[in-house]
Amino acid sequence: MEIATGNEGGEQAQLESIKEQAERQERLERIKLNRDRHMARRELELRQLQARLEEKKPSFDHLEHTDKSRKHIAFVFVYGYIALVTIVIIGVPLYNALALKQPNTLELDKVLAQIGALIGSPLGFVVGYYFKEDSRR
Repeated sequence: MEIATGNEGGEQAQLESIKEQAERQERLERIKLNRDRHMARRELELRQLQARLEEKKPSFDHLEHTDKSRKHIAFVFVYGYIALVTIVIIGVPLYNALALKQPNTLELDKVLAQIGALIGSPLGFVVGYYFKEDSRR
């Protein structure tokens, strides 16, 4: 028959204490590892942002934008004028052919003169603005 001593209870408590310390140490190591991973990701993001800031190309070039806008406006105006003249050249004789019973017919040369007078000046301004020499460069 063995006699139980108080020493077994103390050893059990020591073992549990050692296990708890090992578990705490493992949790601490996991926390440090997660922290290190997180810091590495943040450092990578910071380097990428710094590289974007150090790029020489600006995000918005005012002169390039102005040139593109000027070009777009000029092309729309010129093509619109050509389309309008084409519609008039086709539409006036077509209107005159369909309006046989009416005494007032349209004269193509007068309609084209009116279109030229109304649209010609603004068209000249827009084309002149597009082709002007740019002194900012």
